[in-house]
Amino acid sequence: VYLSAFAGSAGNQVQVKECTSALLSFAKMTNIPVFLIGHVTKTGDIAGPRVLEHIVDVVLYMEV
Repeated sequence: VYLSAFAGSAGNQVQVKECTSALLSFAKMTNIPVFLIGHVTKTGDIAGPRVLEHIVDVVLYMEV
């Protein structure tokens, strides 16, 4: 995800935080649920900046 209004490349901490905040605002204004799907590393951690976990309402782990 990327917003041209903010500096940095897609996936860096600023971009992740601002894009997630924009999606959260959209979801609350329109009452439409938004799902963000990421991936888990081999060690079981969520990949990418951990700031995402603090913005969203819930983090779910799904296993097959």
